[in-house]
Amino acid sequence: MKRIISLVFAFVLTVCIVFPIASADTLTTTSPTINTVNVSTAEGFFNALASNTTIILSAGEYNLTAAIPNMLNKNVTLGQVFDGYQVDLNNISNLTIEATPGDSAQIEIDPRYAFILSFTNCTGISIDNIIAGHTTGGTCMGGVYSFNSCSDICIADGSDMYGCGTVGLSLTNVTNMAVTDATIHNCTEGIATITGCNGVSFLGTFKNNSGDYGFMIDSSNVTFENCLFQNNTAATSPMFNVNNSTISVTNSDFSGNQTSNFASIANSKYNITNNTFENNSFIGGDYTSHAYTFVDMASTDWFYNEVNQVCDAGLMNGTGDNKFSPDMPITRGMFVTLLGRYCLVDTSSYTSNPYTDVKQSEYYAPYANWAASVGIAIGTGDNKFEPDAQITREQLATMLYRVHKWNVGNASSVFLDDKSISSWAYTAVYNLANAGIINGKVDINGKNYFDPKASATRAEVAVIMSRMINALNGN
Repeated sequence: MKRIISLVFAFVLTVCIVFPIASADTLTTTSPTINTVNVSTAEGFFNALASNTTIILSAGEYNLTAAIPNMLNKNVTLGQVFDGYQVDLNNISNLTIEATPGDSAQIEIDPRYAFILSFTNCTGISIDNIIAGHTTGGTCMGGVYSFNSCSDICIADGSDMYGCGTVGLSLTNVTNMAVTDATIHNCTEGIATITGCNGVSFLGTFKNNSGDYGFMIDSSNVTFENCLFQNNTAATSPMFNVNNSTISVTNSDFSGNQTSNFASIANSKYNITNNTFENNSFIGGDYTSHAYTFVDMASTDWFYNEVNQVCDAGLMNGTGDNKFSPDMPITRGMFVTLLGRYCLVDTSSYTSNPYTDVKQSEYYAPYANWAASVGIAIGTGDNKFEPDAQITREQLATMLYRVHKWNVGNASSVFLDDKSISSWAYTAVYNLANAGIINGKVDINGKNYFDPKASATRAEVAVIMSRMINALNGN
């Protein structure tokens, strides 16, 4: 599967602070002057590392270890590791490291316990079109880049982070970081660790990484958009191990990956939508949920475990008096609200109402606005949404399919009432059926019907949403 991604990425750091003083005058600080340095040797690279500097590397390989004896730069600290030294940069601001346009520049080191570059208390760091990794051979105990207590970081424009480094990125207490049009590959322990960070975005490729984990995330506002995850393996851990975080994974491709499951998410808010999955092996992993004691359902009910799961995920609640009301039909307003919760919608962002029958004071209004704006629900005609109407099984299938477009294809007619399925719902019904998300109804003679115009009950919706969650988790 190929994806063409176009992105215009602007990374601007501007400082303009006005301080009032005793008189009417004001003091304004201006942006610093940036010194541009062209280098062609590792020694030249070492000695150019400083704040307010753009370093442009000519094509070639830069072995930092070989240049250490000739390094004369007070801005660089050599951190002792088991088998040598790593390059530590502290309190640097406004530093850009880039290759000459059209050229390929590679930064590498020898020690297997060292990061290629380690940044601490730095701000405004940009790394563009740079290849970075350890020299070939051996087994590594250090990664590619480490950022600690840094802000406003950008790695972009074809940058390449490769193993045998243990991890492509180690991020701790980082604020505002963008990894765009960059690749992390062949790392031997994991792809990235993201701890205590806020605002880290990825648009890139992650391939051929192997080891103990994919992404370890304990941070806020971590996003993956239009990414490619290909041929990564982690036999005992998930692709995403998420705890106490807010994470979004959207419009991305997953192919040929083999991990214990797709995601392990605890105490977190997440949005995992519009992704494609092909030839992955997410081996499994149990979902642990609380046991809800609704008086109108028993542990032997066919929907019992699934109701517990979706309630635990915050998608559905009881209906009052300690009841779940499993046989109650669900309305279109209820279902679009459930979908919005599933997709972690920020309701404050959707105030434009295209429907004449949706009052902005209703609980479902922002979710209906969201569903219309992103094309998940297009209404029933004449600018109406009919929020109080019971949602039909084919309407439900169509909305679900627009959230997760499983490419399973249309099977031969497996439902005896196949011709009753509306043309606009046909692709959605069969793709979700083939993916195991939605089933038909079997009558007393063992005949399988879809019953497209029937209303969907709360129990049915709970089971379907549980299957959605488990399909993403590889269960």
